[in-house]
Amino acid sequence: MADISTYEEGINAWKLGIDIVGTTMSGYTAHSPKTDGPDYDLVKRLSAEVDIPVIGEGRVHSPEQAVEMLDAGAFAVVVGGAITRPLEIAQRFIKAVEDKQ
Repeated sequence: MADISTYEEGINAWKLGIDIVGTTMSGYTAHSPKTDGPDYDLVKRLSAEVDIPVIGEGRVHSPEQAVEMLDAGAFAVVVGGAITRPLEIAQRFIKAVEDKQ
């Protein structure tokens, strides 16, 4: 599996014979866009171009985002910090409640 940050990296990994590409590094390198949420466009572009599984990973914080990653063409989705970081989970709830007030 290649953890990639850009479309070009994903295509290069595929051409080199990698079995799976994951969007793990998108948003975390100088070469990729910084977004608050998942890189749906990268998943959509890669899954339309390569004949290997594309794993949607990176900043997936809700079930809705996971579904959107699948709708974009992801073979599977990694939700990592969305379920393993209690402080971040609590902060999202707090922010949502504060924004309502």
